Amino acid sequence: MTWLAWQSIETNQFGTNEFMEFCKAINTEPMLGVNMGTGTIEEAANLVEYCNAPLGTQYADLRAAHGYPEAHNVKYWCVGNEMDGPWQIGHLEALEYGMKAREAVKLMRWHDPSINSSYVVHQIVRCPLILTGVLRYVKAKNRSKDDVYLSWDEWNVWYKATGPQDLQGNWTEAPHLSEEMYNLEDALVVAQWMNVFLRKADMLKIACVAQVVNTISPIHTTRDAVLKHTTYYPIMLFSKLARGMALDVAVQSPRYQTQKFGDMPLLDVSASYDEATSEHTIFMVNRSQTESLPTELHWQDRRPHQIRGEIAFRRPHIIR
Repeated sequence: MTWLAWQSIETNQFGTNEFMEFCKAINTEPMLGVNMGTGTIEEAANLVEYCNAPLGTQYADLRAAHGYPEAHNVKYWCVGNEMDGPWQIGHLEALEYGMKAREAVKLMRWHDPSINSSYVVHQIVRCPLILTGVLRYVKAKNRSKDDVYLSWDEWNVWYKATGPQDLQGNWTEAPHLSEEMYNLEDALVVAQWMNVFLRKADMLKIACVAQVVNTISPIHTTRDAVLKHTTYYPIMLFSKLARGMALDVAVQSPRYQTQKFGDMPLLDVSASYDEATSEHTIFMVNRSQTESLPTELHWQDRRPHQIRGEIAFRRPHIIR
């Protein structure tokens, strides 16, 4: 079939069941998106039935015919993707999308009431702070006992595309599209976004890098090798070291002026505490382009018995 958005040929050799196998292989929960553009709410519900229903229904039996009699039990679902964007096929204005998404989720949950759904909009820089406030306000206003959390379904560094040619595959199969070459600056940006996600972990429960391989991704592949970009390393470090609870870190830092965001601190910090192992992890990014930033750490509760080392995404910090 043709992939109109990228002017590419999609063979569909890697489909729903293959994606489920991939998620099992890397030990992660799958999250699927339904088509809110050219698709219908019935088609969205049919995909939930295919993935999650026990045998005996039309689409569950089709799944079994494909070699998967056991339900995939997909918990997380995206109701469309960036439907607010005029570049999307089937673009919907906010009210239209809201009405269609509500009916789609209603039908999807009639098939499986246990699923979690997210509504995907084009991500903005101050999104976590703004939407966290909105969600808390709406909960209080409605006197609701239900919690609504944030899912940042797509995020990444992407600014080097030179024009439409970077997004057009010229109707070829698996074309090279937007294969960014990342540098140290990009790694620092990714590290700061990871800090944001950790600091906002009370409301932000999912954050997915887009994309995983080759296209604007931290990993590039050839037929016989893998290239790890600079942006791979902060993601790897956070995934290995951030455990347990996100800590509320009070930071006092020298500040600097930016054209777009005004006065900003030079030191960007997040931290976690693993109660099971009694280990603290602190992530720091020095935003200065020229200077090291001596840093003092103060624990209000128990001071750690030993510090195994520090990881800085710029010049080394001095830990006292």
